[in-house]
Amino acid sequence: MNSTPRKRSLLLFWLILFAFPLFLAGRAASAQSDEIRQAEADVPFPDAARAPNLAPYTPTGWDYPIVPASVSGTNTVNTLYAGQTTYIDWAVVNNGNQSAWDQFSVCVYLDGSQIGSWSVRRLRRNYYTYLEDWTYTVNSSGNHTLRIVVDCTNVVAESNENDNVWEHTFYWQGGGGNPGGIVISNQQGFDKCEIPSTSQMQTWWNSSPYYEINLYIGGSARACANSGLNAAWVSTVSNQGWNFIPTWVGPQAPCSGFSSRFSSDPATAYSQGRSEANSAYNVATNLGLIGQGRNTIIYYDLEAYPGDANCREAAKSFISGWSGRLQELGQRAGAYGSACGTYVTDWASAGNVPDDVWLAHWIYSGYNANATVWNVACVSDGYWSNHQRLRQYAGGHNETWGGVTFNIDSNAEDGHVAGVNPRAMSPVQLAQTGVSARDMRLLNERQGWLLTDGKLLWTEDAGISWTNITPAGIDPAAIQSVAFSDVRHGWVAVPTALNALAVFATVDGGQTWQQHDLTLFAPDSGQAAAQVYLDFVSTQVGYLAVTLSSGVNFSQGLLFQTGDGGQTWQQRTLPLGAAVRFSSPTTGWTVGGPAGDALYRTRDGGRFWTRLTLTDAAVSFAALPTFVDEMNGWLPITIADGDQSRVRLYATMDGGATWTLARTLPLVVEPTGHVPVHLVDGVMRLSDDAAPTGAGQATWQGKTGWVQTAVSQCSGEKGVAPLRCVTTSNLWWSVDAGITWTPMTLPNE
Repeated sequence: MNSTPRKRSLLLFWLILFAFPLFLAGRAASAQSDEIRQAEADVPFPDAARAPNLAPYTPTGWDYPIVPASVSGTNTVNTLYAGQTTYIDWAVVNNGNQSAWDQFSVCVYLDGSQIGSWSVRRLRRNYYTYLEDWTYTVNSSGNHTLRIVVDCTNVVAESNENDNVWEHTFYWQGGGGNPGGIVISNQQGFDKCEIPSTSQMQTWWNSSPYYEINLYIGGSARACANSGLNAAWVSTVSNQGWNFIPTWVGPQAPCSGFSSRFSSDPATAYSQGRSEANSAYNVATNLGLIGQGRNTIIYYDLEAYPGDANCREAAKSFISGWSGRLQELGQRAGAYGSACGTYVTDWASAGNVPDDVWLAHWIYSGYNANATVWNVACVSDGYWSNHQRLRQYAGGHNETWGGVTFNIDSNAEDGHVAGVNPRAMSPVQLAQTGVSARDMRLLNERQGWLLTDGKLLWTEDAGISWTNITPAGIDPAAIQSVAFSDVRHGWVAVPTALNALAVFATVDGGQTWQQHDLTLFAPDSGQAAAQVYLDFVSTQVGYLAVTLSSGVNFSQGLLFQTGDGGQTWQQRTLPLGAAVRFSSPTTGWTVGGPAGDALYRTRDGGRFWTRLTLTDAAVSFAALPTFVDEMNGWLPITIADGDQSRVRLYATMDGGATWTLARTLPLVVEPTGHVPVHLVDGVMRLSDDAAPTGAGQATWQGKTGWVQTAVSQCSGEKGVAPLRCVTTSNLWWSVDAGITWTPMTLPNE
């Protein structure tokens, strides 16, 4: 398609002197007029024979010399959609040492066929000419190659005739940009209780290895408000490239401990399942996931419950009602559950079998590119084997991509998700380099311990040298928690089954260990221990908190207390599935919950807990308090409030009975979780203040501190080339309150 340019009016004396080029305009197939403009280029001036040289050019702020986008007014590539308008920008430069006085043509090709040409009259040396927002429609989805050719009719004698062409392959999605639809993904996704902002999602799309995000779209048991979740949010995030895992969190099993439960009568439970499906269908329609010939998949979140036969029958009937009704409505029905604790295989014999399952079986502590949907405990690979599986392989943990940190669960996929982005079939490569620690603690300015995947290490000189104190006969990678009350008395917790663990105790600084076994719950309880946390306040009194496996929408836990150094344990209560910290044998704290805002205190050793509220901020995140002694301590509360985000530091002088706001620390970036604060040389300060880039967990005693850093970044384009993500971790130590940092060296694993 050829287009004849129009002259743009210029001042008369410029027309006479020809001191500046004429501005021309190109015409699109839609008869839309787009102006070709010129500007001075930042290119080197060649020392060669006098001649023009024309070439494709990438101006500052542009991605490429030719840029397709699904929206106007941008010079960067975003998600492209077949069947909808594509806005194309291009730029060419004269980087020769003489102006091009002859009129020349610029041609653009799609997959080898010319789709546009423009005439340019004169281009001064060291100037470039460009066109923005020329419109064209690519009708078929998939990879398409755009090529720009400068002087495509070969009329200008140039100093270099070999740099006139530039091309690149871009991907156009099907679906016209509407988030509705279903695709099979073999990539990875994450779930987060509260939805992020659209800008945070854009950062993670650009910088993370994830392709899908779970959406808790509603239900009586949904924990986070997700007030920002609407059709506009879904459309915007879909246009970024994301697919979705829509999830409904309604009533739970009748024998569970949740407040919202369905009936124990199978017939009634079946009807309730159908009713929940109707509600979920309506919400999905309002979000734009269903409508105008599009359909979706919705997963039901059914958490673990005891293995009572009648309860299992009611749960199977409920899932049958849910699945059957969604299928009648033309949708795919999915169901989420703990692979063992929700008795997923029962669903395979239901009257209406879910089309896809999302199995929770945690085997890693964070993102793992090699995680798969197969070899899941309690669910044979023969079930849901035809691209019908998602697998939640890592529970709640922090990940940082592009400088944005989320607390998420991680999921491997070989099943159906909602959306229109089929690019989730491109491989992702993960590399992890450097030195990392799973946990670490300084007991004083010289002595402390550090846990890696290969060893439990002890230092007597602040981290210069190390001794291996791993209990004999155990796999260090299996250690879930370590605690020392002083330099001689320590404990290590190692799971031995889904419902049991061994607690190893030392009274000689790790030279010898004694094993004490602990059964957490009955094998048929439907529960599974995902993570354990030890906390000792003396050589005899300590606590063990257990996080039970569940979706990020829930937070369930158990608590055990010992009064004899870990030999025997008595069960207490715990309102959350999170770590605890005790300031005395009876006074303790736990924080977290699905939204991260819950703060609880006990004064009787965990028999009873009271929820505390220190702020009325709309979005806040609590952290465990830090106590200098039994009476004096600090409690940080992170407030997320745009450019007014901050950390409030509350102080107590009565053991936590009362708290007073003592200081406020401003934050540069709006947080997505609690911001770590540490006591450094007697002063509470943000963890990343004066710390190396990428600072994460840290431990301090006086002026001595250890910091773990991790910097993660992905390269490559999702869906076009293999995406390579690299996480570089390092350990650092400081003995001058963070003024200087030295890389830490550990013994070879």
